Amino acid sequence: CAILSAVYTGWVGWTCYGIALAQYLLIGLVTSRDKLHDVLAEFDAQTHMQREELVAELAAAAASVKKENEEEEEFQEKKTLRQQKRAQREL
Repeated sequence: CAILSAVYTGWVGWTCYGIALAQYLLIGLVTSRDKLHDVLAEFDAQTHMQREELVAELAAAAASVKKENEEEEEFQEKKTLRQQKRAQREL
């Protein structure tokens, strides 16, 4: 239609020009929509990967804190037992 708009004059030429313009805009819209879909899919994939990394890091940090708390509790229990033994020896 774009070529026909250059060949014909008058209302036929303008009609072909309008159809060519509409085709151009439609192709641009479809292409943009496909690109947008690809960009959103990539964004979702990257977000999912980052979320999994954060969950793994938080799980590791939680395990480390739990281990430290258990070690601290064990140390406090041993300290309390030593103090009790010392108190019994003094009696």
